[in-house]
Amino acid sequence: MCPDVTAWRVTIDQEHKHQRQGRPFSVRVDITVPGQELAITRAHDEDVYVALRDAFDAAQRKLEDFVRVRREAQRHS
Repeated sequence: MCPDVTAWRVTIDQEHKHQRQGRPFSVRVDITVPGQELAITRAHDEDVYVALRDAFDAAQRKLEDFVRVRREAQRHS
């Protein structure tokens, strides 16, 4: 999709237990491309797999947007 990606970093955190909720998971995906870093964060109450899926879906959309904007800029230069 984007051969210019130089790094992916995925961080999964489990927050402390809340009284009314389970133990929420937070997933952060950082994608490094030349001259820019794209950051995505998603959380889910108790299911780390849902948080991961949502984060990677959002990362894919953000990367697609990045590629589309870059192609349009190159076309207009």
